[in-house]
Amino acid sequence: MKVYIACVRPREKDVPPSGPAWAPDTHDVWFSSKRGDFLMENIEQAQRDLDMLRIVHIRVGEHYCQLELEEEDGTFAIVCKEHPEPPAKP
Repeated sequence: MKVYIACVRPREKDVPPSGPAWAPDTHDVWFSSKRGDFLMENIEQAQRDLDMLRIVHIRVGEHYCQLELEEEDGTFAIVCKEHPEPPAKP
């Protein structure tokens, strides 16, 4: 399933992960199924953000996100196109 990066925040030391996904010990990352929560208009900034996220190896369980830029209407989003489906709620 395709998901968009919605928010990325550096994690403070000694604080457990708070988002639904995580990058090992460095950042909390939130995803969205809709485009629009984290858009950039500058390709250079979008590429820098993408490069930073690739360095921290975003993962969910055993899945490591293969992130890429998606351009639409002059804005750029960072997307994982092969993200696992979230577990069903009981």
